[in-house]
Amino acid sequence: ALFSETTSNTMRPMDFIQRLSPFYVAAWTEAVAMRGTLAPFVYAWEPTGITAVIGLAQDVEREIYIEALAKGSVALLRRASGGGAVLLTSGMLCFGVMAPPAAAGNSIRQAYQRLLEPVIDALRGLGVAARLAGVSDIAVSLSGGDMAAASRDGETLYKIAGCAQMRKRHAILVHGVLLLDADIALFSRYLRYPSEAPNYRSGRSHEEFCRNISAVLGRKILPPEMAQILCAEAQRRGWQWRQIPSCLDAEAEALYHQKYLCEGWHWRRERNSNLPAIPPPPLPLAFDKDEVSIR
Repeated sequence: ALFSETTSNTMRPMDFIQRLSPFYVAAWTEAVAMRGTLAPFVYAWEPTGITAVIGLAQDVEREIYIEALAKGSVALLRRASGGGAVLLTSGMLCFGVMAPPAAAGNSIRQAYQRLLEPVIDALRGLGVAARLAGVSDIAVSLSGGDMAAASRDGETLYKIAGCAQMRKRHAILVHGVLLLDADIALFSRYLRYPSEAPNYRSGRSHEEFCRNISAVLGRKILPPEMAQILCAEAQRRGWQWRQIPSCLDAEAEALYHQKYLCEGWHWRRERNSNLPAIPPPPLPLAFDKDEVSIR
């Protein structure tokens, strides 16, 4: 059955954010996308720990510093959507927008344009002059940029969010990561320069290319505040705001155990025995409210 659960429009601010394992959320989002959705909805969450996440078709050794992950006890996750590698850590807000294919448009590019509109409008309402850049980034232009970059009208664009897309028969998912107050210096420790990069990056390192939204605003913004702003924008459009459930259903639980807990899925082959072992996925816990569990 297509997913059509409704949610309340009277959530308290503390209800807007959950701290969750990326492995748990990966299983939940894929299960929901496979079932499909009757109407657009938005969700958000804050990652626990540090996790290196790669796109569906990426090669681990090309995108990630494997030895650094092992040394730092950083987990590795292959998601079921495209896009490039990201590092999930504190100071970020992960979000997703899922919609029926008819609402998302006829192409990958159109789906990014349509489904990222509430995110970009929420940022603009906050005072961030956000825009789509490349195919799937959200970027901002900062005056007096210190790096020469190939960008529109001579502006220098800085990435504040990276996004990816999952396309199923009855649902299109665009999800991403907003950099709020993250330790961007960690990126170069664990992530190589990407195998594919948008033209506007112009060879810049992770530190030169990425910016925190807090730095853009000149004040610190935390995940609960950003989630509340995003929720308000979604509901202004008549879209649902959905909390990730505290217990996985049977389909999501099967994905969690049979896919996302399996090293073979993340490596897409047997790991080279000469490479160090990556820590196993952490248990799926939530800390802000109830403990998230597997039924």
